[in-house]
Amino acid sequence: MKSQRRSPRSSFVVTGEITDEKSRTIISRIRGLNLYGCYIEMANPLPQGASVSVKISAGKTGFQARGVVIYSEVNAGSGVEFQGVESHYQAILEEWLLEARGIDEI
Repeated sequence: MKSQRRSPRSSFVVTGEITDEKSRTIISRIRGLNLYGCYIEMANPLPQGASVSVKISAGKTGFQARGVVIYSEVNAGSGVEFQGVESHYQAILEEWLLEARGIDEI
């Protein structure tokens, strides 16, 4: 699954807030962010197929999206694919990714 990424992941690493299907909120490190998803580091990864809400803040801006867990690695974390990101959050995500790569514009 990991070899089939649609977009390169950035080295962007932040703390995020993950809310699962049972409304449990988990604060976790998020890395490997790209246009379509991210990797959430956690000792007890979420099960494949679980629906989640992801919230990330960086500086004065924030991003949030619904997502689904597409894979889990025991004692490591879960890969999440974003589902239907709202356009203003998509713009924030794109800006963060450009900044992470050191690019001023597309």
